[in-house]
Amino acid sequence: MRRMIVGLLALSILPACRSGSPGRPPDGYVITPFGFVHRSCVRLIASGERVSGTGVITGADGQQEQLPPCQYARLSRHTMQPAGKSSRDINGWVEAAQWNSPVALGTLGANWTVPPAPTVTGATVFFFPGSQPGDGSSILQPVLQFGSSAAGGGNFWSAASWFCCPAGWTHHSSLITVNAGDTMSGGMNATCGALDTCNWDIGTLDLTTGAGTMLEADAVDPSFVEQFGGVLEAYNLTTCANYPPNGTITFFNITLQDQSGNTLTPNWSNFTTGDSPSCSYSVSASGSSVTLTY
Repeated sequence: MRRMIVGLLALSILPACRSGSPGRPPDGYVITPFGFVHRSCVRLIASGERVSGTGVITGADGQQEQLPPCQYARLSRHTMQPAGKSSRDINGWVEAAQWNSPVALGTLGANWTVPPAPTVTGATVFFFPGSQPGDGSSILQPVLQFGSSAAGGGNFWSAASWFCCPAGWTHHSSLITVNAGDTMSGGMNATCGALDTCNWDIGTLDLTTGAGTMLEADAVDPSFVEQFGGVLEAYNLTTCANYPPNGTITFFNITLQDQSGNTLTPNWSNFTTGDSPSCSYSVSASGSSVTLTY
């Protein structure tokens, strides 16, 4: 099994189903860090397994399974109707620091501290750095989560690595439980070959406890050129108290390299939503640090 990343300090056709209403998806849809996805198109990639960019699962014993194309479209959080490829159209992104790199990504890593638990439960809140190709059709994410998602969870902090969307599927590693105050390391590292594809390790590690979880993805399109130093994403939000009470999270020691190992220096652009409820949203970013305020 390839090593955990710690050294960086550390549409498809939509079958007939009940239509969703704004704020509520149709039956069978679950929350992921890439929007509402039908539960039949979400797959755990267990330790020792790998998933390819074409949806082939290779088990620890070398046996392979080709996943059929997902028959359900991802849905726009805003309309609950089939959405296009753009992440911001599909998912619940609230704010982010984003940069289009001039060359494809080879490595991205960041650290952050798990914030206090929200005082009001009921929402699902995600924090993560990440990377996606220019058309927004896929994404690699080491994700901190409060609340429930397709990977599990509840009214506690947890973390997993995610990869969307080969053959229309959304994949995640095993969920680990983490604690407020723990220092996290998350990132992704590519090993690229001569066939114009890359193998990716997407790792999420609790540096305080040593617990970690990783997703291995093989034969993936190499052109991940849209980088995210930090993203806040939320679902079922009814009050600003659904967020951690300290009001901010900082991603620090952000490191980016191209596929030749050359350092990339980002010039972050900031995005904040106008969604309700209106909280104290703002983004402050430098090359190696992104602070999200909520």
